[in-house]
Amino acid sequence: MPHEREPQADLRDRMGSSADVRAQRTRERLVTAFEELAAEGATDIKVKDVVTRAGVNRTSFYAHFSGVDALAMAAMTDYFEAVGLTDAAHRLDDPYKTSLESLQDVIEFIADRATFYERLLSSESTPFFSAVEDAFTERNRVTLRGIKTLPDSVDIDTAARYVAAGVMGVIAQWLRGGRTESAAVLAARLRDLLPPYLTGGGGEDRSGHN
Repeated sequence: MPHEREPQADLRDRMGSSADVRAQRTRERLVTAFEELAAEGATDIKVKDVVTRAGVNRTSFYAHFSGVDALAMAAMTDYFEAVGLTDAAHRLDDPYKTSLESLQDVIEFIADRATFYERLLSSESTPFFSAVEDAFTERNRVTLRGIKTLPDSVDIDTAARYVAAGVMGVIAQWLRGGRTESAAVLAARLRDLLPPYLTGGGGEDRSGHN
């Protein structure tokens, strides 16, 4: 006769799942609130601003994040993940176009919240910049592992870090320099500097610019 779970155990599982769902929804509300405030041009976002917009209390905030900078990091990491999922869905069909679209999505996300992120990305030596680079590197690792034609000579960890450091360094400088080029132009320039195993070997004959 199969072992039957005690009703109390089932109840604990349901309560745990319910708590997990509530916690996830609270986190999503906090991230959305931050993104909205940053997109509206706020430069000095406080915890009270976020919790008021999200409709949660400070205790709930600190259950998820140590402060607004940590929340900003989470928002960017979540966006990297979302872009990565879209990238994976289309990369096999057209890696050249997909590389451009993924870069442009990331650049536009940061640019739309530039008044806040510019401070955090003001120097490649800041802890925030390092954390962003790490998150982008991890996303690149996932992308590289999914490339079936990746040359055996390519070390995934090195390539992932190389691309992340280069792309984020250029984006940070673009922010500091006043964003004189559009996100689309910057994305195209970065895409055409990516290794061919990421872009499918696309070049001048497809892009129309060198």
